[in-house]
Amino acid sequence: MRMLCSMVLGFVAALVGLAQTAPTLPKDHDGMLRLKATAPNSPAERPRKQVQPPATPARVLNQDGALDLTAPGVPINKESNLAPGSLAPFPALEGKAILSGFDPVAWLVLKRAKAGSSDITTVHAGQTIRFANQESREAFLKEPGRYLPEYGGYCAYSMARGEALEGQPMAFRLLAGRVYLFATEAFAVSWERDQANLVPAADQAWRTARLTQ
Repeated sequence: MRMLCSMVLGFVAALVGLAQTAPTLPKDHDGMLRLKATAPNSPAERPRKQVQPPATPARVLNQDGALDLTAPGVPINKESNLAPGSLAPFPALEGKAILSGFDPVAWLVLKRAKAGSSDITTVHAGQTIRFANQESREAFLKEPGRYLPEYGGYCAYSMARGEALEGQPMAFRLLAGRVYLFATEAFAVSWERDQANLVPAADQAWRTARLTQ
C-alpha cells in the first residue's frame, strides 16, 4: 500500500513539473487558445508600413489620346532661337503668289480656307496675292493689315518656340480678329490649349526675327 501511494505521489509531482516547464500557449482576448501562434515581433505581428503610390508621370497624351505637344518637357523658348532680322514676311518663290495662292480675306469672312484665282490678284509689298472674288480683293485693298496672317504667314506654334516653319492655309485659327497659320493641325490644337502663353511668346519672337525694310 505504501508503495502504491509513493508511485501515485511521484506521478503527480511529475505532472506538476511538466506543467511548470511547458511553454505558455498564446490565447485570444476571449481566453480561447490561439490556433496559430506567432513569435512576438514577427513580420506578421509588426504593423504594416503604408506604401505610397508612385508619382503620376507627366502627361504626354491629351484627352483625345493624341500627343500633347504642350506637355512638360517641351518648354516655350523665353528667348527666340531665330537670329534678329532673319525672316522676311510671307516667303514665296519668285513669281509665285504668297499664302500658297489662298485668299486671305476668306479666313476672316468665310471662316474657312479658300483658294484664290490667278485672274484676281493684287501686289502688296512686292508680293502677289490671289483672291477668290472681286469682293475679297476690294476688302483687302481697304485694310490689308486686317486680313494678312500673323507672323508673316509662319506657323504660330513654332514661332512661340523660336523656330520658323511655314504655315499651311488649311491649318488656321482665329483669335480676337487675328488669323494664325500652323504647320500642322496638331500644332494648331496644341496652340489652342495654351494661347495665354504661346501668343505673347510668338509675338516677341516675331518682333525679334522679322526682317524690316
